[in-house]
Amino acid sequence: MYKSMKLNYHKSTHSLLKLRKLLIFTLLSLFTINIAWGQSQRISIAAKNKTLLSVFEEIEKQTGLSIAYNQTKLNINKVINQDFNDKILSSVITELLKDSGFSYRLEGKHIIIVPEKKQQQKQQENKKVNGIITDATGQPVIGANVVEQGTTNGTITDLDGKFSLEVPKGSTLQISYIGYLSKDIPVDEKTNYAIQLIEDSQALDEVVVVGYGTAKKVNVIGSIASVDSKQLENRATSSVVSALTGQMPGVTITQPGGRPGENTGTIRVRGVGSFSSDNNADKANALILIDGIPGNMTDINPNDIESISILKDASTAAIYGSRAANGVVLVTTKMGKESKVSVSYNGYVGFNRATALPKYVDSWDYARLLNQADGITRFTDEEIQAMRTGSQPDVWANEKFVDDIFSGNGLQTGHDLSLNGGNDRSQYFASFGYLNQNGIVPGNNYSRYTARVNLTSNLSDKLKLTIRLRGDNAKTKEPGTAGAIDGDYGMMSLISQGLRFPGFRPSVLSDGTWGPGVKNFGTPKAWLASESFQEKPTLRINSNVRLDYKPIEGLTLSAIGAYNFTNAQDKKFRASLPVTINGATKVLGPSYLKEKNTNTNYKSFQATVDYSKTFNNVHNIGILAGYSWEEESARDLEGRRDNLPSNEYPYLTVGSPDNQTNAGGGYDWVIQSFFGRAQYNYAERYLGEVTMRYDGSSRFPSSSRYAFFPSAAIGWRISEESFFKENEKLSFINNLKLKASAGILGNNNIGNYAYQSVYELGNDFNYPLGGTIQQGAALKTYTDPRLKWETTRTIDGGFESVLWNGLLTANISYFYRYTYDILFKPNASASSAFGLQMSEVIAIANQKGGVGKTMTSVSLSACLALNNKKVLLLDLDPQGHSTKAFGFYDSTQYPLSMKDVIVSVIEDIPLNREQLILHSNENVDIVPSNISLAGINSKLESAMCRETVLKRFIDTVRDDYDYVIIDTNPSLDNLPINALTASDKVVITVQAEPYAVEGMADLLRSINMVRRNLNHDLKIEGVLITMTNERTNLSKKITHEVRENFGGHIKVFDTTIPRCTKAAESTGIGESIFQYDPKGAATKAYEAFTKEVILNAEKEHKRHKSSYVR
Repeated sequence: MYKSMKLNYHKSTHSLLKLRKLLIFTLLSLFTINIAWGQSQRISIAAKNKTLLSVFEEIEKQTGLSIAYNQTKLNINKVINQDFNDKILSSVITELLKDSGFSYRLEGKHIIIVPEKKQQQKQQENKKVNGIITDATGQPVIGANVVEQGTTNGTITDLDGKFSLEVPKGSTLQISYIGYLSKDIPVDEKTNYAIQLIEDSQALDEVVVVGYGTAKKVNVIGSIASVDSKQLENRATSSVVSALTGQMPGVTITQPGGRPGENTGTIRVRGVGSFSSDNNADKANALILIDGIPGNMTDINPNDIESISILKDASTAAIYGSRAANGVVLVTTKMGKESKVSVSYNGYVGFNRATALPKYVDSWDYARLLNQADGITRFTDEEIQAMRTGSQPDVWANEKFVDDIFSGNGLQTGHDLSLNGGNDRSQYFASFGYLNQNGIVPGNNYSRYTARVNLTSNLSDKLKLTIRLRGDNAKTKEPGTAGAIDGDYGMMSLISQGLRFPGFRPSVLSDGTWGPGVKNFGTPKAWLASESFQEKPTLRINSNVRLDYKPIEGLTLSAIGAYNFTNAQDKKFRASLPVTINGATKVLGPSYLKEKNTNTNYKSFQATVDYSKTFNNVHNIGILAGYSWEEESARDLEGRRDNLPSNEYPYLTVGSPDNQTNAGGGYDWVIQSFFGRAQYNYAERYLGEVTMRYDGSSRFPSSSRYAFFPSAAIGWRISEESFFKENEKLSFINNLKLKASAGILGNNNIGNYAYQSVYELGNDFNYPLGGTIQQGAALKTYTDPRLKWETTRTIDGGFESVLWNGLLTANISYFYRYTYDILFKPNASASSAFGLQMSEVIAIANQKGGVGKTMTSVSLSACLALNNKKVLLLDLDPQGHSTKAFGFYDSTQYPLSMKDVIVSVIEDIPLNREQLILHSNENVDIVPSNISLAGINSKLESAMCRETVLKRFIDTVRDDYDYVIIDTNPSLDNLPINALTASDKVVITVQAEPYAVEGMADLLRSINMVRRNLNHDLKIEGVLITMTNERTNLSKKITHEVRENFGGHIKVFDTTIPRCTKAAESTGIGESIFQYDPKGAATKAYEAFTKEVILNAEKEHKRHKSSYVR
């Protein structure tokens, strides 16, 4: 929820009314002077070829007088054919009104233009009429002109909007005021009148921004939604996106939250027009152009905006072709005006707070309910009572971490100062802004300084230069987690972890030290108080230079150059955290610091030729042709060190070099475009328009790099037809237009190198050669050389109307949008099928023990590692044989095990992967197991989605490995079912002994059940026959029976594993058979088996690639 208090000296209605009353009262007092003084002023005006309205405005500037007239009667568009040099004011006005049928009179500081009295009115008895004039909101209109029609008899309203005037009965009062529609009031028997003036919306003359230009809104055929600066300034918010919310039909704006500095949100025009699997929201976002240059909504101060237009259909957006499929947002900033210097200040103060927060039960209720849910006694009655009474404050507590995490004040304030002014040669607009936002999480802050200068200079009558310069310096500060907690250490991790932590352990012990919390990681309260932080300073500089040349009337040649520079830094520090565990202080860590610096450069050049001409006052044509070139490049550099000696010195240079890492990267893209537009309308009645754009993007191969995006539109303004105008019953309809359009738009948002084979460098791919470590590289992503543009075809139709002089507008549109050749980047599982970056999860299974299952798991893992594969072995057997086979005998060597994995997934508790995964000397990573896993079935029984618990963990790690091998336990309970659900393939080990195949039917039944209900893609990789003895007929017979009974529908590996004493010995000394007996028969057999597994995988991947269809 957001509350604000806006202090706006120019927009506050209450303050403005008071100020206006005081000002007018002072003026009336000071300037009740001799009328002759005003009329005798001397002025000089270059009035030739200017309209009467322009001359009136110039007189007001030079004399300080205001001119009032009935704009519906006086022809203010009349062109004056002479200049006035050092002339008396009275003679100038007399000359201007010559032959117009109007005269004037001077009242104080007001020149009132009234119709000339053509004939002597019949003398009638005068009566005094009184009245009050208000606007649509009920506020008095001060200084409104009240004139008896056809005479010079009149007055103006006072500070309360009231007037009094003597007029003959039956006469007509003419009420007029600048900015309002004039009104005629017949004088009848009444003596008191309440008159309401309606603002002149000038709806029919409204001009909107369109692609590469402007147009009268009534002549625009396409669908455009627009807002102006007044609508934005009246909303006290630091975010342009927030200010736009709910202002335009067909435009959906969403913001993910109130995180300070995260004000971009998403702008969806007519729904979601595209999608991707990598959560790339930008792919469906509208294209945002700020003064014609791509940008985003955080790049601009709301107070700098003059107008925003959103192009919704193909006829308006196709001029931007390749990136217009989801609509176009055109932001135009304010420019200087020809006037005296004006200074404007806008400030506001506001507060943020969470709309709703979760409510937590007390710790004793949590403990009692957890006992009931698990069906076991996790907490004794004595412990629950201690939580309630607080009798053991160093052991039990009743913490509510949500109150600690969201205890910030959420104060935010903004200040904006702007200057505007200029003369007929140069105009300027300058603004300076400051924004400070505190989040509702302590330590979360966003601050931003902005500055803008927009300059316009008329270098000659035909040449105009426009310069726009903008810069901002922003900084985001956020707290983070501390100590040894796994995962991201940013603020969002602190929130998500903290809200899940039960509060039955104290944060602070009685001696003032930090308590260990429920998992010996500390508590959210400790993390918030730690020195952990993330800082993101960002510097942006934007420049835009435009030169317009008009060699002949109606022809404009324009050139626009733009350069944007962004420097973004990201500094993340996770502090170490001292906690007291069992009376001893333990420092959780290690601390580490990561810094990243990114420089982004954007360059653009545009050239346009725009020609417009009117023939015979009815034929209006407009032709636009242009060229555009855009280029963006980014380079980043990143470094990381850990084990900093103190949390007080978060600098890379003081960190330990032992585990330091560095990285760097970047990207480049280019777009080249040719575009054009042709428009025609007949008497602003029949409208037609065609547009085109020919785009080329570096993101596509040369065969499909360029694409053509055309559109066409027609419109009919029925309200301009004579039969419509002559119908008095339809006079309340000012504008009625039918329209239809069709066009093709494009989308190229699939990344910068989607069609190119990209090699990845890094420590993971380095290799030893000649006694030194050599730089390695890997091809990580499959690419499609047939990649081409995503295309959207749209059809649009509807009508627009303006009623009662703009009091009501009604627009209805129907559109049909069809998107094809969608640019879709496959997700992790799809790339496993289609790409080179892949991982396979293989379960080694049998419901019986003693069949070589563990030996196969260990040997396969070790041999895969010898083949340069990254392997993770999951030990699902409570006896921990696979763990011990790689030398990890003592469970005290590893603080976490497979049991902790299961519990962490079920209870959604974070797990430290660095502490969990063991690294063996044979380059096999292991998730260990021990006897604590034996009782896990009871935990799984009551778990939600119990069959997918292991899969949820594997999905978080599989992308880091080529193979994940699961050594299942010998049973058919919850753990093997979890293993099968998480696996891509299963290898069944069968011992070449009597009754070996007994029970395989049960295992196959379980596999088929998992296939049907849990894992449709599970495949049986094959049956591996182990412990064979070719010297005995029995072993040969069993091998033959297995191949005969199962070989027809299940693959039986060609390789068989011989019985070998060395193999049994190897597991006892903590080495695989490849280390212990590298030349033995079993070793050779497992090597051949491993090659079969790798060969099968390669064949499958080739099949998937050949059948891949975009």
